[in-house]
Amino acid sequence: MQALGRFSRQITTTGCRKLAAGLAVIALSAPSPSFAESRSYVISLFSQAVYSQEGDCPGGIEPNIDVRFRGILADMGKSPKEIEELMAEFNGGGGPGPVHEILRNRGSPADRRVFVGDNPTQVPDPKIHTVASKLGPGFNLDGKVGADSFEDADTHETGIDNQYFRALGCFVSHRALPPDLPTMWSYAWDATRDRTKAWVITLDGKDLGKDGDVTVTFGRALETPIRTPRGLPQRDQTFRLDTTPRFFNVFKGHTKDGVVSIEPAPFHIVTGGGYLPLEMQLSQTQMRLKPHADGSIEGLLGGYQPWLGIYYMYAGGGYGYESMVGLNLPGIYYALRRLADGEPDPKTGQNMAISAAYRFEALPAIVVKPARTAKAN
Repeated sequence: MQALGRFSRQITTTGCRKLAAGLAVIALSAPSPSFAESRSYVISLFSQAVYSQEGDCPGGIEPNIDVRFRGILADMGKSPKEIEELMAEFNGGGGPGPVHEILRNRGSPADRRVFVGDNPTQVPDPKIHTVASKLGPGFNLDGKVGADSFEDADTHETGIDNQYFRALGCFVSHRALPPDLPTMWSYAWDATRDRTKAWVITLDGKDLGKDGDVTVTFGRALETPIRTPRGLPQRDQTFRLDTTPRFFNVFKGHTKDGVVSIEPAPFHIVTGGGYLPLEMQLSQTQMRLKPHADGSIEGLLGGYQPWLGIYYMYAGGGYGYESMVGLNLPGIYYALRRLADGEPDPKTGQNMAISAAYRFEALPAIVVKPARTAKAN
């Protein structure tokens, strides 16, 4: 009987613990008492926002790899005969050889080899072609309409700041007309999303179907999303929000005619690296979210981003980004530095941030948030 009593008490204790744990999960996943409705999503696509059109690069689209490398070798003083011999080796493959060492380490001092991507100023500015177009996606970050501003093709807002698009928009790998994605970013997102935790968004408000105030939480989960055979995250997965300060953001927002926007504030998220900056940081961030009939949403995120972080995202791809993707790393460095339009260094006056915009799509999900999170910015 004593043993049976101890067993009975153990069952009761275990049951109470499970019930308490279950109630805790319900409490964490439920909206805050001040909110009557909550909707959550998992990011299924993230890409640089571009709007490429015929004729938007007056200087022409950046030349292909063969043409570019021949030009680089000519600038280095190689004779036509030497260029033909070196490019025959390059186009014939066969692994590392003189041409690869020459191109990879161009600009190096004679006594040592230095990868040009890590030392872009070792060579003169190649002055890559940049976008000159009226239309470009993004936001008016500075409240002005200037000579370098775009007009958003969707909202027709003027004064759009997106110099990141202007800087790289003449590389074939960075060109697309929505809903298509630039090849480079399609590859980067596909290669990155399985090595990092899910990015999630939650909207909290009194009635998300009506105009009014809303709180927008954009952060990283503790779990990696499960993907369907089509490659997209499964709908209605459950994620736990990681509330480490570097991993999530809370914004004051507003809904008007079904579209959610936020008040400008800083944005930051740790990406996991790879083909994205290790930590994405934006200042004066703006965001726009639009619902779809199937319950998913599409969004646009923009702000001023440190351009050196963008550059080293490309330089981190090494010589392969030049020899296979067709980029020009020193050209990207100089273009980003020249077109940077935010956060001037107080000593040098050099702008250390560049206006940028990113588009994303997200599918319905369940996000469990701790009872206490940071206040909206």
